[in-house]
Amino acid sequence: MHNGIIENYRALGEELESRGIILEGQTDSEIVAKHLDEESPDLMSAWRAITPKLHGAYAFLIMDREAPDELLAVRNGSPLIFGKSRDHAQYFFTSDQHALAGYADEVIYLDDGESVWIV
Repeated sequence: MHNGIIENYRALGEELESRGIILEGQTDSEIVAKHLDEESPDLMSAWRAITPKLHGAYAFLIMDREAPDELLAVRNGSPLIFGKSRDHAQYFFTSDQHALAGYADEVIYLDDGESVWIV
């Protein structure tokens, strides 16, 4: 899930193409996903490596296909709210607090640069 815009996505895409990586389209979401694939097999390490390259406002919810029970949510400039049920059996992410009404018992408003890693 991606909300926002990566302003330098074209340059990031050209970097991938120069290394022989084929892009299906030219969206900023795809380019970030491809960079994550190329950086490291570990999701958190890959995110840390790519973060300094990203210019723009964004919120991402990232799932690793190799570890589908793990989620990484990150925020920079675009709103991202994390909610969880009382028993922590359910987690929710949204950009609008009203979407959590009746679902989340606890709500955390992430600040820029903050992340949530669910393992």
